[in-house]
Amino acid sequence: MKRGKCLLVLVLGLLMVMGTVVHAGQEINKKELEAKLSKIFGPVKVLGAIPSTRIPGMTEVVVQGSRGQQAVLFLAPDAEHFILGRYMDIETGQDQTKDLAYEKGVLPLPKGKEVKAAKISEIKFKDSPTFGNPKGVPVTVFFCPLCPYCIKTLKSLKPYADKGKILLRLKYFNVHGERGEKAEVEAECIRRNEKDPAAYWNYLFNDPHTSFPKSQNCKQKEAIEKMLERDREDGKKLGIRAVPTLIIGKELFTGAPNEVALKRIIDKKSNKK
Repeated sequence: MKRGKCLLVLVLGLLMVMGTVVHAGQEINKKELEAKLSKIFGPVKVLGAIPSTRIPGMTEVVVQGSRGQQAVLFLAPDAEHFILGRYMDIETGQDQTKDLAYEKGVLPLPKGKEVKAAKISEIKFKDSPTFGNPKGVPVTVFFCPLCPYCIKTLKSLKPYADKGKILLRLKYFNVHGERGEKAEVEAECIRRNEKDPAAYWNYLFNDPHTSFPKSQNCKQKEAIEKMLERDREDGKKLGIRAVPTLIIGKELFTGAPNEVALKRIIDKKSNKK
């Protein structure tokens, strides 16, 4: 009897919690909320409201502006006040504001610009840093070692290459002048001469890039500089002006998609192969 009563109480408790969440979601009148928000931001459309799994009592409201820009508002339980800002992971520093919206499908996945197969076939990868599975989803990243967003993107992509889910190919595209080019040459000298393959990633991810000792006596320096020039030309032909720029399959993304969105894009393309 005691076990049966405990089970009954547990089931009733779950139903009450679930009911509260659903009820909280239903209490939000989208039209009224849109009207209130439009007075503050101009015309907005509420795409969806998700009970927050991260901030108890809050509802994460996904809105879209008149120009297509999307944002997440954290709505208080009274549905009269909201917090506008970023939801950040303190340990990793990752912006997770849109993670739940992507996970629940409220936000559509970002769409890249389609690149013709002929243009992709013109990209040269001889001697380029290449990692992962040749049969995996092809992911090309144009990057600069001094670009923090580039490094953040590579940190997100490396585990997929390690697991054999993608074929990760790196192309250098310097946007930091002479120092950026020195960092590129240094990275390549390390990759081509260090016995430990992890040394390349350690340089990109951890080195402060204030000095460039490895490139001083690097025998491949001339060949590396030619490769860097080739990479820049390949980028210019594709119309690339900023980094990171990713080509995932046949889609070109300027700037890295949100990490959760990036995972879903890769998973989606993996399932199509």
